[in-house]
Amino acid sequence: RDGDTIARALLDQGFIVMRWHAIRRGDPENAKDPLMMDAPPFPQTAEQAKLAFEEFRKTRVVSEDHIFLLGHSLGARRACILLEDHPKIAGIVMLAGAGLISSDIAAARQIVQGASEDSPQPAIEEAGLDNVHERRVHRLREEQERWSPKNAATQDRWGRRYPADVLAERKTPILLLVGALDERWLMESYLLTVYLRGRGHPDYTWKVYEKLGHNLGPEQPGAVTYGDQGEIASSRTGPMDPQVVETIVQWIAKRAQ
Repeated sequence: RDGDTIARALLDQGFIVMRWHAIRRGDPENAKDPLMMDAPPFPQTAEQAKLAFEEFRKTRVVSEDHIFLLGHSLGARRACILLEDHPKIAGIVMLAGAGLISSDIAAARQIVQGASEDSPQPAIEEAGLDNVHERRVHRLREEQERWSPKNAATQDRWGRRYPADVLAERKTPILLLVGALDERWLMESYLLTVYLRGRGHPDYTWKVYEKLGHNLGPEQPGAVTYGDQGEIASSRTGPMDPQVVETIVQWIAKRAQ
C-alpha cells in the first residue's frame, strides 16, 4: 500500500515508475505468515532485482543516468547491489535501510546509551548539535574504533560487499530516511552517517522521523487481512507518513532537474 502511495506521488510529478517486490503475492501459503512476509532467501531476491532492472533497461524508456532506485529495508540493500553494477544511476533512496555497514551493533548501542542526551558536553554544544540524533552520531564518531574495528569484514555472509563501501566509492546522491521507533536500523543509520561523512560524501541526506517505525508509519494497532479470509493477525503498523512521501518526491525531483 505504501508502494502504491509513493508511486502515485511520483507519477503525479511526471516520473516513470517501475516496481518489483520480494513478497510472494497470490500464494495461499503466504496467508500462514502473520505479516505476509514469506520472502525468498536474500540471494534469490538480489538476483530477481537484477533481472527486473535489466528488463526495465531493455525498454530504453529512461537512460541509466536518469534512473533513481528506491528500496525499503533489505530492498535498500538490493538497490546498492544494483548501484555497484551500474555506477551511472542518478540516485538512491533508502527507507529504513537494513544491513548497510559492517559494525558491532551491541558496542554501538552501549556507546549511545552512555551518552548524556539531556546535558550535552560543551564541545557538542559548540558544534551546534542541538538534535539528539546528531549528538549520538557525534559520540559514535568519537568512538568509531569500538564499533568499527580495523579488521572489519568487507563482505557479508552472502559474499557481497557492504553497501557502505559501495556508496562511499560511487559518491551517488543518497537519501536515507528512518523512524526513531525503528531501533535496530536507526542505530545502523547512525553508523552509516558517521562512515559517509568521514569519507566526504558530496550528497548524502539523512533524516530521522520521530514516532515512526520500520515502515515509516505510526505503528498503530491494526488488523492484517488476507483476501477473502479476512483478519488473519493483528499488528502494529500504519500508512507511511505523508511527510515521508513528500520528502522522497521533493528529493528526487530536485536531482532530476
